[in-house]
Amino acid sequence: MTGPGGTPPDAVLTALRDELGDAAVRLHEPISVDAQALAATVAPESADALATALRLLDEHAQPAVVRGGGEHQDYGNRLSGGSLWLSTEALCGVDALEPEDGVVRAGAGTPLADVRRQAGELGWELPLDPPGERTTVGGALATALFGPRHLGFGPPRDAVLGLDVVLAGGQHTRCGGRVVKNVSGYDLCKLYTGSLGTLGVIERAWLRLRPRPAQVQVVTARVANAAEGLELGRAAARRPSARAVGLAWHEDERGWELVAEFAGDDPGPREDAEWLGDRVALESGDATDLARVGGRRDPPAPGGLRVRCHAPVSQLEGLVAGLETAAALVVLPGSGVVWASFATAAQGLAVVDALALSPGGAYVMEALPVEAKRERDVFALDSATRGIMQRIRRQYDPRELLNPGRMLKAAP
Repeated sequence: MTGPGGTPPDAVLTALRDELGDAAVRLHEPISVDAQALAATVAPESADALATALRLLDEHAQPAVVRGGGEHQDYGNRLSGGSLWLSTEALCGVDALEPEDGVVRAGAGTPLADVRRQAGELGWELPLDPPGERTTVGGALATALFGPRHLGFGPPRDAVLGLDVVLAGGQHTRCGGRVVKNVSGYDLCKLYTGSLGTLGVIERAWLRLRPRPAQVQVVTARVANAAEGLELGRAAARRPSARAVGLAWHEDERGWELVAEFAGDDPGPREDAEWLGDRVALESGDATDLARVGGRRDPPAPGGLRVRCHAPVSQLEGLVAGLETAAALVVLPGSGVVWASFATAAQGLAVVDALALSPGGAYVMEALPVEAKRERDVFALDSATRGIMQRIRRQYDPRELLNPGRMLKAAP
């Protein structure tokens, strides 16, 4: 139940203010997500306050939309409910940064930029590179989105050592810890990572760091066609110091650009860049070139669609050939990932429906208009996987109060 103007009922707001204090609950101009306006935010200031907030929402059967930096708030299926924003903004700060072990513990609301800066001052880097300048620790883990450094960093779950999570009923849980040996039995960190806040609210995380490379070289090259770019990109991705290799189609210039980042101890990056330079004419680049490739995944124009496809690396040619005449593309040749952005959702959905993905392939529609979400499931899940996820959801959040509909599309 939602009150006037997208606010929860007065009884819910009163209960939250009585327990958490007036500063933690605020009314504001409605913020729209999936054509649903929410005009109240609760921002717990501690793990105990978060647990209290979730307990009260459970008692009043009030669904909540979990919010970090708000960078990817529309990602996932269309929300099927929600009476207020549950923000992690106050669960912010780096609690521990241990350079001797290369680990960091930070609150879910901590901007990734803050963690990167503090880790960099001590000679370390954070192996997470989701798009978006406002992305928080919790948001990066809940969405499991990644960027062009996926090749060197691996998927976001690889960076997670431990999580403090509060479940929908207000129960505190902890999985993993500050070192790998603390993980025994089922690795629940991997279950929470990418669950879009539907199984619990991440409160804090222990993350693995990587030594900051002594040398980084970014190079760019124009290639004649996608086939040449894919062949060179796969070969470059196999070089020892390759951290990122991306191939992008320039619609305005009608050409393909290959961008590679080599990182490590000297002389590895220099030698690998020279190796690539023996095969194609290179230009020196910098971080802005890599960001430009990653930036091709910015939200499409209003009414557009962006889909992320996964395929075996050896079968990218067929996938790219089926997309390049209709979409702007970014390809990670060493990871088997293709982002395709379409000018209109109708065009994109027609192409996606015609895709003949090979065994092991998959896709997710990362951005599309809410009208299309009413009819489509953005995740291509087989029935067996969907059944497993439904059972897990019922176990962790039986009343579906956290981001309802976001992971598993609600029944029409």
